[in-house]
Amino acid sequence: MTDPDTPLLPLSGLQKAMIGIAMVAMGAGMSINFVVVAPLARKAGLTEIEVAGILTLSAAVYALLIPAWGRLADRFGRKRVMIFSLSAMGLTNMAFVFALNAALAGLVTGLTAFFTLVFVRIWFGLLSPGLQPAAMAAMTDATTPMTRAGGLGMLGACVSIGSILGPAGATVLAPFGALMPIWGTIVLNLTVAVILAIVLPPTRKRPKTAKRPTPLAVRDPRVFPHLVFLFSYFIGIGIVQQTLSWFIEDRYKFVDTAGRSAGEAVVLHTGIAFACFAAGMIVVQFGYVQPRRPDPRKILPLGLAIVALGYVAAD
Repeated sequence: MTDPDTPLLPLSGLQKAMIGIAMVAMGAGMSINFVVVAPLARKAGLTEIEVAGILTLSAAVYALLIPAWGRLADRFGRKRVMIFSLSAMGLTNMAFVFALNAALAGLVTGLTAFFTLVFVRIWFGLLSPGLQPAAMAAMTDATTPMTRAGGLGMLGACVSIGSILGPAGATVLAPFGALMPIWGTIVLNLTVAVILAIVLPPTRKRPKTAKRPTPLAVRDPRVFPHLVFLFSYFIGIGIVQQTLSWFIEDRYKFVDTAGRSAGEAVVLHTGIAFACFAAGMIVVQFGYVQPRRPDPRKILPLGLAIVALGYVAAD
């Protein structure tokens, strides 16, 4: 019998912080694609539908494989899966940059460019989903029932922070080239993977007799309505994320100047918009939700109304 006041696999403060930083790197590596890829892929000759198809297909594969990667983390160890997935995110983003650069240079065009980008991007969805379930499982093992909510909440906050740093980094790196923001997240992903390999304790072998608890059914009435709500909400968020850069480009009609190309200007201003969006999320989460803990039944409709008002005002 385990002591509820003792973590199953305790980690030091530094080790927990590095898992959090890995989640920051993941958030940055994912959010940067909406800032950079959408406007540049259109300049490479792809239509908006083709660009959205590339990003949506990759995201769908990513989401569908998260449970499978969670099982792999149980089997092979959280540390190994975290390092592998973070490295895979960096390397698949690197391959995508090369493919996008080839399309921008005219080396691949038309359907060849489209299927090349689809092929490369699918590998992102196949290989990188393991970080999130492995990190949450590691944090669950490293906390007690009393401290678990705070530990898992910290990981969620780190993803949000990463979603700020990605676009914010785009505003800093865009002047050096429209693709530089993605290179920045690639370096961050690979660097954090190396640090995780050094800092985290060795993976413990899972006992052969250990059994996984019975998973909660998707259609369980306790969670199904919430899943439907989240699915619908994130469809709306995804639509805005994928089209925001095109909206900014078409609304403000950027042109090449002596100091900055039109593509760099689009990336810069899209990065500013995404950074403001993510910063607002952090302010509300830590400035209101965490300290006041409002009733979800009241704040969810209010939040949806504010989101809808913001989208209407932006138009």
